[in-house]
Amino acid sequence: QPQRTIDEIDAILEIRELGRSYRSFFRFAWALANPGTMLVEDWLLHCEIDYAEAWLRGQCPWLIFCAPRGAGKSWPFSRFSQAWAWTWDPTMQLLSGSHDKGLAEKFATDGRRLIESAPYRSRWGGNATLKAFRRVAFAPDQNAKMNYRNTQGGFREVVTIGGGPGQRARCGLLDDPQTDTAEKSY
Repeated sequence: QPQRTIDEIDAILEIRELGRSYRSFFRFAWALANPGTMLVEDWLLHCEIDYAEAWLRGQCPWLIFCAPRGAGKSWPFSRFSQAWAWTWDPTMQLLSGSHDKGLAEKFATDGRRLIESAPYRSRWGGNATLKAFRRVAFAPDQNAKMNYRNTQGGFREVVTIGGGPGQRARCGLLDDPQTDTAEKSY
């Protein structure tokens, strides 16, 4: 076994930590998606991230997470979750949706941009620096804004309320299922 350099060992430790902890990955993803914007971590954000992690790991398959609009729940659930899950399980399949096709498309596109970013690809992409972590590469014929698939069988498909049947997936996510003007259901 060849000797590893300090830089290689640091890279291995960082990649393992980012794949192990959604909080660590969230900080990494936030810096990429929001350059120059400070992440303010509070109890609500930690709660959202921790529940999103439990949901992705299958510890709470039926999760309803209610928070007011603007509380930030879309970042850990709709934008970064797929990218993080693929760091440790590239076969993760996700159906995601919203009341509005444009909003669902925006969330999926934000996730795809993260996966396509150079820092993400250098850690987990098909040409990752360290071979042991090469997990995520988009299937060449399945890389659209709303539906994308990787070469390991993982995918994200966007659906809308009343939009007809989609395919089956391991995880389902519905972010902002009602409009602001919808009648209250309670």
